[in-house]
Amino acid sequence: MIVPEKEIRFSDLVGWNKDNHGAAFDVFLNTKPQQKNGLLLEILNEAKNYKNPKIFFEDNFTPVLLGGQKEVLFTGYYEPVYKGSFFRDEEFKYPIYETPKDLPLTEHWFTRKQIDKEGVLGGRKLELVFLKSKAEVFFLHIQGSGRIILKDGSTLRVGYSASNGHVYTSIGKELVKRNVFSKNTISQKKIMDWIMKDTEAGNELMYKNLSYVFFKKLNLLTLSDGPIGTLELPITPLRSIAVDPETILLGSPVWIEKKGKKHMNRLMIAMDTGSAIKGIGRVDIYYGTGDIAGTQAGEVRDSGRMVVLKPKSKATRGLKKKNE
Repeated sequence: MIVPEKEIRFSDLVGWNKDNHGAAFDVFLNTKPQQKNGLLLEILNEAKNYKNPKIFFEDNFTPVLLGGQKEVLFTGYYEPVYKGSFFRDEEFKYPIYETPKDLPLTEHWFTRKQIDKEGVLGGRKLELVFLKSKAEVFFLHIQGSGRIILKDGSTLRVGYSASNGHVYTSIGKELVKRNVFSKNTISQKKIMDWIMKDTEAGNELMYKNLSYVFFKKLNLLTLSDGPIGTLELPITPLRSIAVDPETILLGSPVWIEKKGKKHMNRLMIAMDTGSAIKGIGRVDIYYGTGDIAGTQAGEVRDSGRMVVLKPKSKATRGLKKKNE
């Protein structure tokens, strides 16, 4: 996809001088093991020569507006924490599944309704863990990762493995369309409460999202690690974002200027993707783990600006400042 680009200056970035560039620098350095782009890898290798993270970014990158001055829609996501069990019982009835071996790579497969209501995966021993409600399973699918607190108090980390190939449909937009909530007041908590209030209506609403996600156990993560993003690395609260990899190279530094009640001007690293994050007009900000992060993420639906930091060629990088 060819996207128009416009180079600007670092002085054009609102709040650039006030950001904690060191925090973004640390996250950017962590992408090195998975970095496949030659220019970015060269820059990562030179990072050891810099004492000042702000100068590092200014020396090695050029701020670029994609698609001119088009505004971006910012949303938030998080890592939910739910109670669960390895065994189905009266409290924990609703499974999340590992990826079926016969899942096609390029075709649409069974829908959410066929899997949840018609039980087409029954008897195949694909259940990873059981949760308390279909709503929890549904929102775990949306977030793409989670922590499950088991009956013995231990924590199981799970993350995205694959999907059934169907396009994601927002049930929030459907509720707004029905005038249940307004565009300005809807939140994940309100959607969850609405689903739980009327199980039958809630199930039918969730079935409108044909997309279905399969999970895998993340056994190597510590409790202090974030969930695994598309770069196959742990992501960092308020420094990692999900983007469309067709328009922004994963591992790239990205400056965001989010408006709204809680505006945010800071340097992020593109480390993740999402089924609803398509084109240059969408960015998803990772807020962290648990209910507080979930509340914060669920309230974000703000406009703003995104500026990608494109790597300079080796010939045009300024090297004189790197030891300052």
